[in-house]
Amino acid sequence: GSFDETNAKYPFVLRVCYEWWMWYNGRSADSFTGQIGLATSSDGLKWTKANDGKPVLKHGPAGSYDSTKVDHPAVVYFRNKFHMWYTAGDATSSYKICYATSRDGVTWHRENNGKPVLGPGRSGSFDSHVVLHPCVAQTPNGRLHMWYNGGGPQHGFRIGYASSLDGLKWVRHNEGKPVLTPGTVDGRDERYVYNMMVLIEDGTFHMWYTSMLHESY
Repeated sequence: GSFDETNAKYPFVLRVCYEWWMWYNGRSADSFTGQIGLATSSDGLKWTKANDGKPVLKHGPAGSYDSTKVDHPAVVYFRNKFHMWYTAGDATSSYKICYATSRDGVTWHRENNGKPVLGPGRSGSFDSHVVLHPCVAQTPNGRLHMWYNGGGPQHGFRIGYASSLDGLKWVRHNEGKPVLTPGTVDGRDERYVYNMMVLIEDGTFHMWYTSMLHESY
């Protein structure tokens, strides 16, 4: 009967004072409806669900951009707030990226009147159908950097990149083309690349991503 009874996945972890805080996606009994929960830990091993085990960001009402899913959170803390970008899904599985903020990490307010801050790209582009699974990092100059999965006419996902100064208005880079496309790993071709995590260290961006490989026979 809980919001996460069939799945708990897509974790995003931040160090908050002396604890680790994990926002994650939970799926209900239908394995489709998604909402975001929060768990905390002092050692990274033993986790306690916050908010009495209830979601901290619920899906929206019927007809909204996130009526079936608030998914795959990416959280950054600045200006005395938690800032979250997440995958928003409606009844037709039309995925876009929305934005919410919180003072305490538990009670969230949808920004931009609940409208997406990043939607599909131009017709024929790699992300012309859906954009989802954001990863966001901030550089010391305050600029926000977002990597995301895009789905379009091609088979499988590619990774795109956009930046923003305020978290609301995002500008695509690389002329709207993906910044990471399938390649070859250990002699096997990748089918698609997705679900990335990016960290910044000494001015260098480091990305880890999931690779789906073609089956070998």
